[in-house]
Amino acid sequence: MSSKPVVLKDVAEFCGVNVTTVSRALRNDKRISQATTERVVAVANKMGYDPARFHAARQLRLSRHGQQLVNNTIAFWFVHEGFTCSNYFMNIQQGVLDAITNEMFEYYTSEPYFWVTRGEVPLAYRRGDIDGVVAVMQWNKAYLDMAINMLRDDPNFADRPIVNLVEELPGCSSVCPDNELAGYLAAAHLLAAGHTHMMWWHFLADNEYPNSVQSLRCRGMIRALCENGLDPDEAAVDAPAWYGVGDLRKRNADFIGRLRSHPEVTAIIVPNDKLAVEMHQTLTEAGFSVPEDISMVSFDDTDAVAVGGNPNILTTVRLPLTEIGQMGTNLLIKQIMGKEPKQQNIVVPVHLVERSSVAPPKRR
Repeated sequence: MSSKPVVLKDVAEFCGVNVTTVSRALRNDKRISQATTERVVAVANKMGYDPARFHAARQLRLSRHGQQLVNNTIAFWFVHEGFTCSNYFMNIQQGVLDAITNEMFEYYTSEPYFWVTRGEVPLAYRRGDIDGVVAVMQWNKAYLDMAINMLRDDPNFADRPIVNLVEELPGCSSVCPDNELAGYLAAAHLLAAGHTHMMWWHFLADNEYPNSVQSLRCRGMIRALCENGLDPDEAAVDAPAWYGVGDLRKRNADFIGRLRSHPEVTAIIVPNDKLAVEMHQTLTEAGFSVPEDISMVSFDDTDAVAVGGNPNILTTVRLPLTEIGQMGTNLLIKQIMGKEPKQQNIVVPVHLVERSSVAPPKRR
């Protein structure tokens, strides 16, 4: 029995077609009829043809002619800390997994914030094994920009597509919820209930990135205030720093202290449901009732059930996170296959979910 590996030519001769037809059939190329594709695949499987044996050689041959071999492998970028403790990110990941499973792709996970030099970029990227990147990145953009620039400068990645989810990034495609509408809906709902003074995390807005999640939400909130004849500088109070403050007691005390020093504030707009859970507990421990003393609106609709153990408490702007993960990954795969332009920004609608954390204001 010969140990010589089966090659495309062997499959082609057995089927009575040329090598190009076999190659296209094994890639499920639509130029080849369904009947021919099924026959070629069946013969290749029966003969023991293994495309992995020749992958590196094909990749090298195509690169000499400026062409790219599709590896059916994408990278998934995320922040490890966020994924380990957040329903928000797990919903997005579910959408990514659904899409790659349907398209017969695989994914390779990375956390690019740790790439400081080219030598720290994983070999899979430098070998050209990664066809594109789908990312869920929203923090520390200086490091993220550096990682993207290193890939763009590498000839084995160069202009391969990158799609970021939830937030736009320069030089990348994106699939995002309508963040400006989300901010508008949150503020407008409080205004409709009679609240004219509210607290929000405006400091999270990044002037360097005007299309960041928080910048767009703030823009929507300000529009709602202005439409109701209110001055945002007077109607909105900045909440104290919460992210990056390691001492839980200190950040709780800072928040309650700021709230007590602004008795005109009757509502808060929280950046996400996970933080809203903590805020609800902090308010309760300080003697405030939600919504009798303080109304609350959040974003995501991923952790609403955890607020006070009651699924009917948190009013929030629902973001279609699983759909965004699926849409972004599908877009990336189409870009890899040359079926979509490599620069697109898609905005997905959002809507408000009314529950019981908002009530008419009570004078404090």
